[in-house]
Amino acid sequence: MKPDYKNWIPRSLLYATGFATAVSLTGVVTAFSSLAPGAIRTFSLFFFGIALVILAGACAVMIRLTRAFDLNDSGSYARRIIDDIAARAKLAEGGKGLDLGTGTGALAIEVARRHPRSSMVGIDTWPRVFSGGSGSLALCESNARAENVPNVTFEKADAAKLPYPDESFDLVVSNYLYSSSSILNKGKLIDETMRVLKKGGHFVLHDYFGRKEKFGDMNAYVEKLKKAGFEKVELLDTTDGLFITKKESWKLNLSGSELLIGRK
Repeated sequence: MKPDYKNWIPRSLLYATGFATAVSLTGVVTAFSSLAPGAIRTFSLFFFGIALVILAGACAVMIRLTRAFDLNDSGSYARRIIDDIAARAKLAEGGKGLDLGTGTGALAIEVARRHPRSSMVGIDTWPRVFSGGSGSLALCESNARAENVPNVTFEKADAAKLPYPDESFDLVVSNYLYSSSSILNKGKLIDETMRVLKKGGHFVLHDYFGRKEKFGDMNAYVEKLKKAGFEKVELLDTTDGLFITKKESWKLNLSGSELLIGRK
């Protein structure tokens, strides 16, 4: 049995652009071979020709994005990001970590794999839509079994109101969770994350923290954490070669991606 982590890009978008491209190509061929009056034939060729160019370009973009964000492909950008976050996650032996917005379980499972003497919990509200369907608790559990990673469990929970006491976890990780939340005050959402982190625990949070329209001034939030006693708090640009390059981030619409890391 193989794990199925799905894709960050709904495959339906790829199919839709592919179908539309095929329709426009059919229109060009039909117009070219048509016996219609010259003006109509010329207009049809022009209309379907322009549509073909635009849609073929969109289809090419969707193919690139689908490949880039396929979590089942060990060489994809999405998988690279998961692996890089997991590599930075510090979890002491016997410790317990939390993955917020686990989706199909990829990050929680990878961190658990790297720390076999510790445990991970992945939470989500599900369903989170992926190309092959939706993420679910059952799918996450199936993926953990397929990967033979027994030290990870999954629960349905809301990151905005975590059902855990203060200081429950030694590590908290997440990947693009906060930007997908409908809650406008992202600072309060991150505060809830920090609430369940133990004193001395680490956090490795990856999101569009560099986009002020989504998160406001995250440098001010970093200073807030430092004043509250958090240590080694940093914002790291992951698009300058740390995870991906600036060019890759532009192509994949990941500009502004940053890591918020530190210790409570």
